[in-house]
Amino acid sequence: MSDKELLFTLSNMMDQKLTPIANRLDKIDARLENVEHRLDDVEHRLDTVEQQIKYTEHSLNLKIVESENLILDEVSRVHRILEEHRQNKFVHTA
Repeated sequence: MSDKELLFTLSNMMDQKLTPIANRLDKIDARLENVEHRLDDVEHRLDTVEQQIKYTEHSLNLKIVESENLILDEVSRVHRILEEHRQNKFVHTA
């Protein structure tokens, strides 16, 4: 067997051994691409949830402030009424 034939035979043997490995690597690569797409989708969904949470938090803070202001207004009104009654004891007498 000549050197060329020997090299050709070795090359064919290596190709036969490497082909299944290359096929498996291609499958792994395809699966990784699928995982990357799924991770991108999850990241997008998390961004959306984060935006919704921020909006909800902001909205709740505004409602809390509004509610606190209503309570403070009512407390002030009651204090004014009590002060009027304290100053004029005849307010409720007919």
